[in-house]
Amino acid sequence: MAKSGRFHRIGLSQEKIATEALRQKIRVRLPMQAGRRLGQEKLESIRSDLRGGMPKEKVATKHGVGRCTIRLIELDSLEIQNARKTTIARKRRNAHRRRILDIIASDPNASRDTIRKKASGTYLFMLRHDRTWFEKTFSVRPRGWPGGPRGNRLDRGQLDSELAQKFIHVVHELKSTSPPVRITKHRVVCRAGCLKYFQYSADLPKSRVVLNEHVETMPDYQVRKIRWAIAEMARNGQVITEGTVREKTGFRPNVIHQYKQLVHESAQQLGAGPLFARGF
Repeated sequence: MAKSGRFHRIGLSQEKIATEALRQKIRVRLPMQAGRRLGQEKLESIRSDLRGGMPKEKVATKHGVGRCTIRLIELDSLEIQNARKTTIARKRRNAHRRRILDIIASDPNASRDTIRKKASGTYLFMLRHDRTWFEKTFSVRPRGWPGGPRGNRLDRGQLDSELAQKFIHVVHELKSTSPPVRITKHRVVCRAGCLKYFQYSADLPKSRVVLNEHVETMPDYQVRKIRWAIAEMARNGQVITEGTVREKTGFRPNVIHQYKQLVHESAQQLGAGPLFARGF
């Protein structure tokens, strides 16, 4: 992009020019100097975060770049804007869906009117942007349906499917936690906000399958955390020894010794062999 002084001559700021170029889908190639400075790996990581809907301020902080660099990358990769909008919209929709599922989990007899009273913003969003899902979630009861005058009732199969998806989302969040935490049934269900309801419901087969597939045994968790520790230490150029791995993971010495071969192989794969050799 040209220097900002050239824009002032025509009475427009650099930001306005960039915004208009994006609006009209006019691609501006990333300057070679900026590409070399960032490097291909970092550049792809920034693009991925932008497509994933990460706030631009957070992207800038994470990668140590300025707002102008973010704009240059957007102008060079015009598909980012549409992908970003789609992802942000999907995240917003899913957040409202999770809000409804949380209410349902705490009150299995919740109706549309319950949502309207407890989460009016979510209720309005559903009517405007996600009505089909909302109406599927709450099926209308026929007249004379036993159980009282409520007109709306949750479809149990729909709840099971949505809870299964919610559990998968929670598992993904837990696996992204740093430092790692063990993925247990209790932790996933609590994080999903439906412990009390889930404990007493046997007819949620899909949800239980997800839990059984993703929960970790203690050895599973120990292996994952040790690999995380080795990767973090190698990235930061730290010396990898039995003591430093133990300190990083918080595991007892006998646990680290038990996985000595794993530590060795992980260090070698990450190119940290010389550091590893000093301590083992």
